[in-house]
Amino acid sequence: RGNVLPGSEFNFKTDPEAVHVVLTRAECPITIVPWEAAVKSPIPWHVYQTMTKQDTVKGRFFAAITRHNLRYYEKVESGGYEVGDALAVVAALAPDAVVHEYERRVAVELSGLHTRGQLVQAWTEDMLPEVHSKVRIVARFDKELLSELLIRMLI
Repeated sequence: RGNVLPGSEFNFKTDPEAVHVVLTRAECPITIVPWEAAVKSPIPWHVYQTMTKQDTVKGRFFAAITRHNLRYYEKVESGGYEVGDALAVVAALAPDAVVHEYERRVAVELSGLHTRGQLVQAWTEDMLPEVHSKVRIVARFDKELLSELLIRMLI
């Protein structure tokens, strides 16, 4: 599920060639936190309100950079605020917050009218035979722990 096109999310759609280079040339483990993880792990609206009301430099900054996203939520049903990019940091620094992850061989779609930038996963061994290494894909976070971590981050 994408957040800018039906099949691609902002970061991958913006520069799929860069994503391709990382996926094909990286010599270190790769962790991907796709948009689906944000959709499955929204922070409750009351937590978002607490975060945006923090009278700190970080709290005011967070409120300012997330304010424009609220228009998106007027168009979609959501169980809370979908954090997005911060989840990658949480996955790296607080691995206990990850409650579901898996490994898969992946590629990024470099063409396509509706799918440019889409992350394609090999669901079976015969799919994407040219891809030899797997990446870690985070699927879901512990919402309570995530909320605690994000609030602490803004204090």
